[in-house]
Amino acid sequence: MAQGRDDKDASAVLQDLRKRTRIWANNPDGLSETRTELMDSVDRGLLHRGLMQLDPDTVQTVLDRMPELPASSTDLARLIAANELRTAVIRNWAGRYYGDRAQGDWFDAYCRAAEMRQASAARDLERLAGEPTAAIQNHIDAAIRGLNTSLRLRLLQAPRGRKIGHRSLQTRLRQFLGLAQRQPVNESSGTLPPSST
Repeated sequence: MAQGRDDKDASAVLQDLRKRTRIWANNPDGLSETRTELMDSVDRGLLHRGLMQLDPDTVQTVLDRMPELPASSTDLARLIAANELRTAVIRNWAGRYYGDRAQGDWFDAYCRAAEMRQASAARDLERLAGEPTAAIQNHIDAAIRGLNTSLRLRLLQAPRGRKIGHRSLQTRLRQFLGLAQRQPVNESSGTLPPSST
């Protein structure tokens, strides 16, 4: 019975994605929309996993305020699995259609940042349930949310198919050669001349 339900869930996810990918493919801003959807999927997963970390009373209070969330842990686990399938399909499609996939690229960078935000996401749910949080923690979590907004904007502009976070050897060589061309080397000592400032 559960297998049939899972198959129906997977079929619904794939049907929805067929429609979405057609829309993205015909939109000049489709790449940005695809990346936004991928980041939203990561954030949804963060919310769902954060909910699983809470005690039952807090979960119930959150569910009272967000009735769109699944009420049982089984349904929540199914929702997490469906979201992961959805994310994997979009990621694969974006790689094939836009060339927007590489190991260590913008998406991997966003996933690494999301892992660091997991505890903050759980605290946001506790706040929603009305649980007290230390003032300093409120400020820290507000700063984390601000940084995440800034990160999303930057990653929307990241180059396709490129690793993020580490400059490639080719980039470092180009930068070094550019610097060497702008500042002639002192041939007697092999050092750069002192700055004239």
